[in-house]
Amino acid sequence: MFKKYPMLRRIVKNKFHYILVDEYQDTFFSVIEILLDFLRRDNTHSNIIGFFGDSMQSIYNGRVGDLEKYCAENVVQNVVKDDNYRCSKAVIDLLNNIRNDIKQEPSGKNKRGSAKFLYTSGNAISMFQLKQNQHFANWHFDDPKDTKELYLTHKLIAMENGFEEIYGVYRKNNERLLKEDNQDRLIKHLFRIQEIVYLYQTSQFNEFMKKTDFKLKRLSDKQDLSVRIQKVLEASQGTIDDVMHAVAEDGLINADDRLADFTNDNQKLYDEVLAMPYKQIECVFNYVKDFTPFSTQHNVKGAEFENVLVVLDNGRWNDYNFKYLFENTAGKESIINRTKKIFYVCCSRTKDNLVVYFDNPSAIALQEARNLFGNDNVIKLE
Repeated sequence: MFKKYPMLRRIVKNKFHYILVDEYQDTFFSVIEILLDFLRRDNTHSNIIGFFGDSMQSIYNGRVGDLEKYCAENVVQNVVKDDNYRCSKAVIDLLNNIRNDIKQEPSGKNKRGSAKFLYTSGNAISMFQLKQNQHFANWHFDDPKDTKELYLTHKLIAMENGFEEIYGVYRKNNERLLKEDNQDRLIKHLFRIQEIVYLYQTSQFNEFMKKTDFKLKRLSDKQDLSVRIQKVLEASQGTIDDVMHAVAEDGLINADDRLADFTNDNQKLYDEVLAMPYKQIECVFNYVKDFTPFSTQHNVKGAEFENVLVVLDNGRWNDYNFKYLFENTAGKESIINRTKKIFYVCCSRTKDNLVVYFDNPSAIALQEARNLFGNDNVIKLE
């Protein structure tokens, strides 16, 4: 429309003298085209368009990424901001080694912090064992607002966080499991159950009463309710089916007609899920509600944490490859560029201490790690 109708361009330029675009690197091509190509065709009015962001943090497909084309044509003037108010000084040093287009400087009350590269060679350890290491002595993995553990894919998190079985059922459309707005009727119902379990276990009784379908009518109902929820807690040591029956029998959460319709249309999925241990629902609920330190590397963009652990595992996602990045593999420039950006985003979330973990890196990868982190900060775990 902006390309075809001059009047539309004229109206926009006349009405908006200043247009500011935040996180411009994540803007769709069509929006940039409207702002920098089509609006320029109108000479009857003038306006100023400002873009704020960082091309190094362009990690989503189908977005503009950078404005280099327009800078080269003098349509856009690049104003470099080298202030870094978030990251510790050690992490800023690392960021300056990752990229060479700007040199960032601490600009606030930046901590000294640390940035370490830990690796194993031939003797892989579990993530639980890793986090018992002295390098994590003062970290708080039980506080997800303080400490984050970053993986490339949901599948890797499911394996570490105890919901791999149910994730496997939903792997082709994981939003039906992991995105609350898109969850199917079965997962919505199971999350309602786990929510009242969580509220009861954390002594949030007022909220618990708002969420349960059991209503108190007399004083004796309090004791009755306590007995009923205890039955659910006992059932939670078994299967999802056990909990569904306990909740239904005691009227704590009532199933609606939409669940019945879903069950009729998806009987195989329904039966498969109900046969799983209820622990799967507890774990996926805690992950979705952000009660754990786990997050995908894409989901933390824009966030910040005191301590960050970045696990370099591709998770069989062909768009990224940390081995290629650290070995600078020839012919893989596109993958390396994408991987470098996601790696940069992860590291730059850190306010204090950063640890990057790589299992069994090659000699070439280790040399690159030393170039980035410094010799003393590249540490082999025995």
